Amino acid sequence: FRDTDSTRLVEKLTHALGQWNAGESANLALIGASGTCKTRAGFLALRSAHDDGAWCEAISHSKLAELARDSAFGDNAEKARKRMSALERCDVLFIDDIGKPPATERADAEFESLIDTRYANNSPTIWTANSNGAWLASRFGPDRGEPIVRRLAEDALIVTL
Repeated sequence: FRDTDSTRLVEKLTHALGQWNAGESANLALIGASGTCKTRAGFLALRSAHDDGAWCEAISHSKLAELARDSAFGDNAEKARKRMSALERCDVLFIDDIGKPPATERADAEFESLIDTRYANNSPTIWTANSNGAWLASRFGPDRGEPIVRRLAEDALIVTL
């Protein structure tokens, strides 16, 4: 996605990227079906924040679930915990494909903690999902689904494709 040409994005995404600024905005949510260039637009937004001097990190939700597992078990636990800490502390975080990996208690708890920490610190998060907030809330279950979606959506620029 490094070589994404912004002129090839649909106008709705281009307009949103022009509106969103990591230094002034909260979250940027890009929601829509696969193949609509959400990930490309997310990386362009992240690149813009990086070019403005922000410490930026990116991860897919699937990789985040693996990281959650590794932080609790195995030889890579310390490395995984350091990576989780970086995702919590970075200036701007991009999480791609929220809701895609299978639900596990450990991964969902770590995801909730990450979102809570970033929300509490007013740290912008760029995120993509293939489905809307209602689906995401049901995906994360009755106890954590609605709080996660509320934190991701509050003061967010939400683009639905």
